[in-house]
Amino acid sequence: MTIRFIIGILEAGLIPGSIFLLAAYYPRYELQWRLSMLHVGNAISNAFGGLLAYAVASIHSSNGWHGWRWIFVIEGLITVVLVVLCLPFMNDWPGTAKWLRPREKAVLEERIRNDGIIGSMDKLDRKAIIRCLADWKIYLK
Repeated sequence: MTIRFIIGILEAGLIPGSIFLLAAYYPRYELQWRLSMLHVGNAISNAFGGLLAYAVASIHSSNGWHGWRWIFVIEGLITVVLVVLCLPFMNDWPGTAKWLRPREKAVLEERIRNDGIIGSMDKLDRKAIIRCLADWKIYLK
């Protein structure tokens, strides 16, 4: 239960972080499609993750490990490999993307700016915390 709790804490920011990252690159009218694909991809990965875990659980190895251990090993290795492959492409903002040309960065930033959602949250100080806690939208479910 402790490990599952820790995994839950570590995974808690995945969807909000993904939405923030997508919002940094796409204006509102293009973001809706990407968000729906994010949720569809999440549902598909959960379905195939369960199938993969079922298949891996039936592994009987000569080293004495049970199938549940192999689930952690194989799915963990897949995760680590994907992180290593994707890490060079991860950026905070289009302006810091090393894989974009300067013209492409300018176009992305201009599109987002024209949509009116570019904000700045460079530092978390008292003023920023109060602004976040005073926003009525965070209390709605």
